[in-house]
Amino acid sequence: MRKVALWIAGLGLLPARHIAGADLYYRCLQHTPSSDTYEFELWLYRDCTDPEGANYDNPLYLYIFRGDGTLYQEKAISLTSAGPWNPEGVDACFLQRPGTCLEEGVYRFQLELPVSASGYYVAWARCCRNAAITNLQNPLYMGITYLARIPPARRATCNTSPVFRRRPPFFLCAGRDFYFDHSATDADGDSLAYALVPAYHSVNTQGVGAVNPAQGGSPVVSPANPMGPPPYQTVTYAPGYSATQPFGPGGICTIDPLTGRLHLKAPNPGLYVVALAVYEYRNGQFLGETRRDMQFYVAPCRDLSPPPVLTHDFGSLPHQGDTLLIVAETPFCVQATLTDTAPPPPPVYLSWEVSPSFSVQASGTNPLQLQLCGRLGCQDTGKVLLVRLTGIKTETCGSTLARDSFWIAVLAPPPRTLTGSVDSLPLPRQNGVYLLPLDSTACVRFFFTARPPTPPPEVTVLTDPPGVQTSLSTQWQRDTLFGQVCYTGGCEGVSQPVRLILRGWAEGTCPPYPAQTETLVFRVVGKIARPVALFLPPTRADSPFVALIHGRYCFSVGVRDTGRNGGPLSLTLQSSLPVSVSPQESPGDSLVALFCFQPSCNWNPDSVYALVFTATNAPPCAEPPPPGQDTFWVRPQPLPQQRPPVLSRDRPSPWEVDITGDTLCYMIRITDPDSLALLALEFVGAAFSPDFYYGSHFQPTVSGSNPLYVRLCARLNCYAQMQTYPVIVCVNDTTACEPEKRWRVCDTLWMQTRLCHGLIPNVFTPNGDGFNDEWRPYALAGIADWRLEVWDRWGQQVFSGQWNEPWNGQTPQGPALEGTYFYRLTLRLLSGSGPPWITTRTGSVTLLR
Repeated sequence: MRKVALWIAGLGLLPARHIAGADLYYRCLQHTPSSDTYEFELWLYRDCTDPEGANYDNPLYLYIFRGDGTLYQEKAISLTSAGPWNPEGVDACFLQRPGTCLEEGVYRFQLELPVSASGYYVAWARCCRNAAITNLQNPLYMGITYLARIPPARRATCNTSPVFRRRPPFFLCAGRDFYFDHSATDADGDSLAYALVPAYHSVNTQGVGAVNPAQGGSPVVSPANPMGPPPYQTVTYAPGYSATQPFGPGGICTIDPLTGRLHLKAPNPGLYVVALAVYEYRNGQFLGETRRDMQFYVAPCRDLSPPPVLTHDFGSLPHQGDTLLIVAETPFCVQATLTDTAPPPPPVYLSWEVSPSFSVQASGTNPLQLQLCGRLGCQDTGKVLLVRLTGIKTETCGSTLARDSFWIAVLAPPPRTLTGSVDSLPLPRQNGVYLLPLDSTACVRFFFTARPPTPPPEVTVLTDPPGVQTSLSTQWQRDTLFGQVCYTGGCEGVSQPVRLILRGWAEGTCPPYPAQTETLVFRVVGKIARPVALFLPPTRADSPFVALIHGRYCFSVGVRDTGRNGGPLSLTLQSSLPVSVSPQESPGDSLVALFCFQPSCNWNPDSVYALVFTATNAPPCAEPPPPGQDTFWVRPQPLPQQRPPVLSRDRPSPWEVDITGDTLCYMIRITDPDSLALLALEFVGAAFSPDFYYGSHFQPTVSGSNPLYVRLCARLNCYAQMQTYPVIVCVNDTTACEPEKRWRVCDTLWMQTRLCHGLIPNVFTPNGDGFNDEWRPYALAGIADWRLEVWDRWGQQVFSGQWNEPWNGQTPQGPALEGTYFYRLTLRLLSGSGPPWITTRTGSVTLLR
């Protein structure tokens, strides 16, 4: 079973009908996968100076809100017990005892809450505060809210909130320092942090809650006056006061955020509200906040007893006067004694502060024995540090201090020395580099001597390049570390030297540590490799390959490892011309690549160009052989006289068409009689513009090479009706290098579009014989939709059809009589991307049976 407490207390000299404070605790009794059961205790303090004062609320209403602010439950709680409460020390301190009377009442209840992803708030509010409060504006119109937060299940299941260790006194002596341990404990071991906070009012930010009756509300929360959800308003402080300066100018109110030690000093008599909070964290996640809302009565007091006496003793530690001489990284302890030579009446507490921070072990009561232990690091070497000790005697009427100090001079530890050497190897050398045959092993001996001898020196072996395998063995004898490092020559040392870097060092108390580095350089002698063979089509500078300008040519080039060296093959090309080669590498013993080029007009027909190929081999465990090299010679040749391309199409010109809404297409076939041709198409004129008659433009699709096919399609609309316009397609033969020798051939197709119209018969016979029984328009070129309306000779409408609905000779009264009828035909024309185009026609029709 785990216990949780939330304590918010407010104490002071209160007239009748004013609450003095409260403590709200809860503890988790049981946890299940679906719910948690809590036990709550609410302790209320009230002013009993006036026997006719307000009684305890019975029942009292607590409100449980979900984490999103919605109300979960309104719970009525009955008073469990009540009785007087008499804080100690009032008579011993004040020059004139305040006329105070306090009572405490207890409410106990259990509550089961479903496990929630958003948590809960348990809240209660009451109005009003004491009118005599000094540091608030209109305190009689401000109340107090008590709030406990149960965190979401994802952060803490069945959590235990912090509990303050001690209850502070409700009075302070004017002008005196008062120190108080306001720390809290947490059964779950959560991290705690402390801060001064603004006190809560008894209404939320929407103004809902307990208010002064003079404001037209109720001082209690109940079903008739429900409590509003968080967040809650904070009190308004009087000018010159604040949450962090509740005693005004010259006052002191601080709390250590880590320890919860509270330091108070109120310079002037009065009644003051002070609020503080402890915040709870787990794994860096915020869980909740526990508050205390306290009222302090401040008045003149009798004199305090004499302060304690604080002394220190270095014992056998080296020192000069009041300066302790300590070698860096050496542990030490200093004894201090705090004695109260004139103890006042209890309760009295002795405590201490040390700056900078040391580990402190305390024993005894009076005197209080303190053992201050520490260890100063190497970074403090050469510094002289001041240590300040403060002894605090806290009695009911305030606190007195005793101070002491001493110095610590941090000395450097004695330095260490290191010497060492590496033996020579019986191997041939070249420019200081040992020549080691492949797969053979070289072992070199070394030693490092340290003064003083302990701790023994250490050695590491680094290699360049990194990752080279070595073996290291060492042996410590008296003050010297003897060792041997071995290296077996591998392929990594054939292409580049291998460096073995031996670094010995002797650690001391503080850096810098003495060190020595020795370097050995090896070159591995590998097997002999032979050059690779390179195969190219045969050409010479005086007999080059002749390539037509604009022609594309591809040839094979081969590389072969004829010496069976092993390792990958590579092929590179050096040329001033754009030439592609692929592939350029092969892991096997042969490489077949394709190199391609296409002479352009930038190539000089009077020049011979060299394509220089280089083949290389990177055999394992051997020096690379000399590269193989060969040249492919190329001379460009101008093209012969070009002939013009030939164009043909599958539609006549002019091409007369109806506008139907369907896509119209025709095909142009382009043939170049030359074997080599570079053709560029050009689509000329407005007929290819997207805004041509609102989308009546032609769109080309090109396929093939020689012949080249161009398919041109358009979807005409009625904005293009009764028009004659050209569709021009040109082809440019850009094969010749000289612009004046290039051909340009164009094809022009003249389009002629007919009128968008809709014809309608002037007679029809709806006699049921299956012929001409329905009357509708026909020849609907360019018509998207149509609609008929019909009137008889007397102006009576006999038919009003839907879009595209014919008339079958029926009227609302039955079959229409023979005779003449008048109509209106509405036509919706094809309009492409243009504005909608609607036109109407009128006329008459004869109906015969």
